[in-house]
Amino acid sequence: MPANIKLFDSSFLGKLAFEVELELIDIGSRGGLLEDFLPVAPFTNAIGFEPDTPECDRLNLVAKSNRDGWKSERHFPVALGETEGSIDLHLASQPGCSSTLSPNMELLTELGRDHDFRIVNSFSMQVEPLDAFCQKQQLQDADFLKVDVQGGELAILRGASKMVSEWLLGIRAEVEFAQLYHNQPQFSEMELHLRQHGFITADWIFQRYWRSAQTAEHEAYTSQQIPYSRGRIVHSDVLFLRDHRWIVQHLENPEKKLARLALIALLYHQVDYALCVLKCIKKGPIGDLVNSVDLNRELDIASKALYRLHFRKKLKTLVRDLRETAIGLFR
Repeated sequence: MPANIKLFDSSFLGKLAFEVELELIDIGSRGGLLEDFLPVAPFTNAIGFEPDTPECDRLNLVAKSNRDGWKSERHFPVALGETEGSIDLHLASQPGCSSTLSPNMELLTELGRDHDFRIVNSFSMQVEPLDAFCQKQQLQDADFLKVDVQGGELAILRGASKMVSEWLLGIRAEVEFAQLYHNQPQFSEMELHLRQHGFITADWIFQRYWRSAQTAEHEAYTSQQIPYSRGRIVHSDVLFLRDHRWIVQHLENPEKKLARLALIALLYHQVDYALCVLKCIKKGPIGDLVNSVDLNRELDIASKALYRLHFRKKLKTLVRDLRETAIGLFR
């Protein structure tokens, strides 16, 4: 092991990450892999899915340079779904709004976003379940899944039943509170599906609020008529984490998975939960490593390092919001 490896200023956490490593799957990796995992990139084997072949080729070319320092990085030009077969993809005027579901133009018009979702083309594409892909590629483990595919998230999770029920420790998924697409599953359906598999809703990573007939989000003061109003919560990225008790109850040798869960929790600043999880590790080489340190002291070090990151991010957001508000007030 390289000397002086640290994670969030803790040598213990650096050693732990080196020993257990992490397996990341990013569904919708256009633009690059999930940045949340960059602090543990040297200890993470990452797989991305990007159906756009030119973009997938670009990502694999960038991966060869190892720019972000992943332990390993691969991208596949594969579209995923609940079952194998052909499905229509509707290309929107704003590419990020393209989906296999049809846009709900009545609601989108009400929310002033219809121009972004207007369909400009449609074509059929082949999809396959994630479990089937893993079987073909002989992938036998995964710890974290990020999925953001404009309304198809729950279908992909249903097509990854083995992965969800047996492997995963965390999921970052886009969820909806408004039916932007017809027949689009809502947050309640996603939460219930994952709760049945031993996951808890750990955090809202961000929320998006839309105002009626404006592109401004709530609490933005604009120069338009009716300049201020709170908006309707429309979508969010949500963090789901495996309940550590589920791991202890269902796995014969849970130590490695518990250690990985603790590291994932720390990536999302869930220090209290990470400490709770680490205290469950009792046996084996990982147990020896955990028992060789004062966990409260090590997590105290990590907590302070994470708060510094949190404070800088909050300060940057505050400055941005104040600037936007001032611009709106004095227009």
